[in-house]
Amino acid sequence: MLTVKDIAVKAVANGLSLEDCRISHFMTYEAKYVFSDQSTEHAIHFMSEHQLSRLLVLNRGYHLVGIVSLDDLMVANKIQDIFSKQPLTSVA
Repeated sequence: MLTVKDIAVKAVANGLSLEDCRISHFMTYEAKYVFSDQSTEHAIHFMSEHQLSRLLVLNRGYHLVGIVSLDDLMVANKIQDIFSKQPLTSVA
């Protein structure tokens, strides 16, 4: 996995030229992941524990099915909070 943080910390902060570097110089080798059937709460706690802003999402066969960001999870939880407090009276 390669993130902007990887590039900023490992390249730009060390004065390296991006043209002279390869992705393998910056990427995270031990990527963290969650399974697609786990709860959003689990993912948020996992991200907090490991100080991550994004996670790979795998199915139980260990195949990549997506990537989830902390922003995605926070928005999803906020929407859930809104709908759980306000009953729907009509659907357009």
